[in-house]
Amino acid sequence: MRFRIGIVAISALIALPAMAADLAVKAPLAPAPADSWTGFYVGGNVGGAWTNTSGTVTPIIEDPAIQPVTGSFGTSVAVGGFQEGVNWQFAPNWVVGFEGDWSFINASQNISQGLIRASSAPYPGGLGSIGEKLEWVASVRNRLGYLITPNLLLFGTGGLALGKIDYSGATSINNLVATYNSSVASSHISGGWVAGAGLEWMWGGHWLLRGEYLYYHLSNGETATSPNPYTLGAGILCLGPCPTSATTGYLWNSLNVNELRVALSYKF
Repeated sequence: MRFRIGIVAISALIALPAMAADLAVKAPLAPAPADSWTGFYVGGNVGGAWTNTSGTVTPIIEDPAIQPVTGSFGTSVAVGGFQEGVNWQFAPNWVVGFEGDWSFINASQNISQGLIRASSAPYPGGLGSIGEKLEWVASVRNRLGYLITPNLLLFGTGGLALGKIDYSGATSINNLVATYNSSVASSHISGGWVAGAGLEWMWGGHWLLRGEYLYYHLSNGETATSPNPYTLGAGILCLGPCPTSATTGYLWNSLNVNELRVALSYKF
């Protein structure tokens, strides 16, 4: 009997390490650490943009009753470009970053109206127009975001913006009293500011997919004048010397751009 008890005890002692090993294997694993947002990234974006501005054409000719052509104008276009930046995750649900981007827009907009007198009567044979074309926009922006989940970032952004803008304007008068044609054209890189917000999702530790809205305010306005020959019709009498030239003034106000886009980046 004692011999059998001893065998059972020895068998139990031998089985203990195996049981402990089974328990160790079946113990739950610790959760994997969340992916970090810290790092440098590059990528591309695509979306749509809506522009809005206003301008005025002021014909300065012998008839002071001719009224300026003025109004707002804009357009909507597709937009696409690229971005690059860097993020730093801290605290641990906050992410701060810096980003630069460039987008091709090619947005043309203009207003064209027949000239009118102060009495609202049409001025025969008179036409005034003014327009702008935004070729591209670029920005350098700070970003600050809060992690709603470890892989979903709600962020705001703002900074400086640049845009390539082509300006154009024209005025023409062709009737029995006078003939006059004026035109201006120029191109400038205009500065301004940009602000926006969006959501960004990270997966696989490297890919960043976002949707965002950006608002650009470009330029404080542009002006130009155009002195051109002014020819009176046959038989027109003048009080004093007849004018041989006249000048038209053009004013372009600031340009505003609303942009909605999606962007895909790879984080290194």
